[in-house]
Formats: sequence, structure tokens, C-alpha cells
Amino acid sequence: MSIRAADTTLLKSGAEVMDSWKICEICGDKANSRHYGAMACNGCKAFFRRSIWNNRQYRCRFKGTCAMLKELRTACKACRLKKCLHCGMDPRELLGTRKAEAEKTLSLPEDPQYVAQPLKMAVCEIKRQPMPHCDPIDLLTQIDRFIAARVDPSFQIFIEQPDIPFQIAFRNPSLIIRRTQINCAAERIASANDILDECRRMLVLYIDWLHSFTDFQSLPAAVQIALAKARFSNFMWLVCAWRTYRAGCPGVCNSRGSYFPCNRQQRCLPDLKDITSLFMKVMVEEIRRIDLDETEFCLLKAIDLFNYEAIDELEECEKTIIGKKREKYIKLLYEYILNRFKHFNELDVALRVGKLMQLLVENARITLMGNSNIAALDAMGVVELDQLNCEVFVKEASPAF
Repeated sequence: MSIRAADTTLLKSGAEVMDSWKICEICGDKANSRHYGAMACNGCKAFFRRSIWNNRQYRCRFKGTCAMLKELRTACKACRLKKCLHCGMDPRELLGTRKAEAEKTLSLPEDPQYVAQPLKMAVCEIKRQPMPHCDPIDLLTQIDRFIAARVDPSFQIFIEQPDIPFQIAFRNPSLIIRRTQINCAAERIASANDILDECRRMLVLYIDWLHSFTDFQSLPAAVQIALAKARFSNFMWLVCAWRTYRAGCPGVCNSRGSYFPCNRQQRCLPDLKDITSLFMKVMVEEIRRIDLDETEFCLLKAIDLFNYEAIDELEECEKTIIGKKREKYIKLLYEYILNRFKHFNELDVALRVGKLMQLLVENARITLMGNSNIAALDAMGVVELDQLNCEVFVKEASPAF
């Protein structure tokens, strides 16, 4: 949610803006053009070329579950090469280029033995070997911590363009807002600008998380966009509940060192149905009562993400895939609770899982009310929503007058 800027002189020419939206499909870095069939940065292009030309074989220590981000792309060559192939990089283009260059200098006869075998897919495939066990629950928690700690360098120049389509923002979140350090100290009451910037910062955090989430990345591109757009508001309120619980502040904690207070007289923006008080009661107090821990929180985020309800553009087969991923994380939650509480029997575990799932039900209720409140503020002219925030907040919301 943002107040529309009147001055649009920061926008570049159409060609320059489109160029700024090009990002590497493998690691998320800035890309200049397509290489070997995929939009890629120079680093990933060179890595792919070396790997194929030199017939290199890599192995992953974590069963191929490594996150592919700009900062981590050199950590696992196996997962990087796998991502290159998954994004459409074609070894045939590379081998064909190399063959053409060789023919210019060596003039080799047209004999099958001198031509690289059509693909020798073994060259391109990741060598499969028995790998050390990597706990998917621990991996989920580690990714969450890494994403939360990600900060853009202060010397890097940004031209923020929040009034863009969600699809563009999803591919290049740096256009939304700079990644500042997350501060949940809740030392002061939030201003209107704090709230607006918090929504943008939360969206960047959300997109970074999705880009690092292997189970999400395995979905088709169109499904990723539809699911990401539909589930952002739920993600935002769930993260706010966890932060507020950890901070212990009298209101909704945000990432800029401030909070939106329960006291109505201190609020910078109207809360027409007093959602804040309800949020504190059904979310924050309940999290405190059941003693939710960090791992359970991370698993709940994953479960809540893979929810296809009210996403009309999805096919039945796509909903089935999403549903299976949701079931996977519910089972992981069950297993984690069984290990966390050694004295629990199966009934105790099932009861706790039920309580945690009820949190998601309450979170969905808060989300709908919150979106309606935002729509009402926009309708009254208190705030003016740009294109991006209309897509993620009020697409299906009705004003809560």
C-alpha cells in the first residue's frame, strides 16, 4: 500500500525500464540478454559454458535442495547447473557453437566421430550419488533466517518503482523498495510512512522467501505468479503475529523499529473495525498460549502458502499438485511435534496440529478484514493505492464501511 507519487520523472524511457526488469532466471542477479535459451547473468552464462565444455560432474551435499540466490549461487555447483537446465539452458546451443568455431580453424571432415554426440545427456545431468541426509525442516528454518538477514548495500543505487504490475515485481523485487535491516524492537509508534514502507518491505521479504523455496520454485511459472499474488496478505499477517509475539509490544510490530498501537488515539491511520485488537486476541495471545516455536512458525508459513482456495485461474491438476505440497508440510509438522514433545501420544500430537491449523483459520479471517479495511481507506481517499498494492491487497476485497 503506498501513496501515489505525483512526480513520475524518475521513470526511464520504455526501453531502459524494460531492461531494468531483466533478471537472471537462475540466481536473480541482473541479466543483459538470453544465453543458451534462458535469461541469464554473465556469471551463470560462464558457469554453464565451463560446466558443459569441460564435461564437469558435480554432487550436492543436500539432495539438490540448495537455494539459488545471487549471494549463494557459488555455494553448490550441482544445484546451480540443475537450475540452469531447468530454466531452459540448452547444451546443444553451446556444443553447436563450439563445433562451428572448431570447424573454422580445423576444417574437420563431416564424419560422425568428429561431431559431438547429439547431447550425451550424461554430460548435462547431475551425477546422482548417495547424499548425506538433509532435514527439510532445518533447511526451511535456515532459509527463513537467511532471507530475514538479507540487506542491500548502502552504496547501491536504487530507483524504486512500486507502481508496477505484480508479475514484474515478482521477478525483480528490488524495484519495490530497498532491503533494509529488519528491526523488531518496537521502540516507537508507527507513522503513516512506516506503515506504507512496511508493506513494501514485507512484500520484498515474501518474494525473496519464495525464490528460495524449492517446493514453490518447482511449480510452473504461471502457477507461481497466481499463488504468490493470492497468498501474500496471509503471509504478511502471519509474520506480523510472530514478530509481535516476540517483541511483546502493545500493538502490531513492524520491521522498522515501530508498531501500530492498540490505543486508537495513537494510531496514524483509521482501523475501521478495530482489527488490531482482534488480531492481538486471536493471533498473538494464542501464539503465546500454545508456546509456538520458530520451527512450527516456519512450517505454518509453508502450509499456508500452498492453499489454492479462491484462485480461479488454476487448473484442477495444478490444484492437486499444490494440495500435495500442503499435505507434505502438514506431515512434517506432525513429525516435528512428535519429536519436540517426547511425552506426547498420537492424540496429543493431533490436538496440537489442530490448534496450529486453527491459527491459520484465524489468520485468514484477519486477512480478509485487513484487506477490506485497506479498500475502505482507498475509497475514502485516506490512502491512494498503486497498481501493485491493488493486486495484492484489494483485488477481491470489499470496503469495510
